[in-house]
Amino acid sequence: MGDVRKPSEKAVKTHNANAEIVKKLYKRAVVTAAAGACVVLLLLALVLTPLHIGVSKTRKEIFDFRNAHKKQETLYPAYLELLAANADLASMLNEMQNNAGRSFISSPEIGRLPEEFRSAMSSAGLALKTCVPDIDSVTKGERAFNLKIGFTGDFRRIPMFLSRLEAEKKVVRINKFKAVYDNGKYYEMDLWVNMDT
Repeated sequence: MGDVRKPSEKAVKTHNANAEIVKKLYKRAVVTAAAGACVVLLLLALVLTPLHIGVSKTRKEIFDFRNAHKKQETLYPAYLELLAANADLASMLNEMQNNAGRSFISSPEIGRLPEEFRSAMSSAGLALKTCVPDIDSVTKGERAFNLKIGFTGDFRRIPMFLSRLEAEKKVVRINKFKAVYDNGKYYEMDLWVNMDT
């Protein structure tokens, strides 16, 4: 067999020193890799978690928006049908808003009340049939009294007349309102009127 030489002391010291350096470098590499992995995981947690939450929230909003859009698509034909069916109500609402603040009783004479009520009702699409002041309700020395009116017309036009009544300062309150069915529909109102206001 061959000659096996014993390594020199210097070679053993160099070998041991190199082994020590390799161990230190290995430990340093492991610590650096572990620290790097921790930093990467921390960055992933700090960056990806909010992104994931934001993406989930956005997906939910998109889902809700699509559902709302589907409901609107379903209801839109019915909306158009209602809009067409109630076009006259829309025009009546516009008329009510245009006449909102105007008083229709212009004369202080009680005898002119039927004429003024007839004019206000016809502008609302109703027809005045009776307009009778209740003489027994007149307070002595004042010009406040109960006024009974009767009229006919489409009940959908009544809100327009009520808006005119609301704007009228001389009509203090509506005491009674009723619908009478006698040879067709007929409406009656008892109003408290103060001609001095």
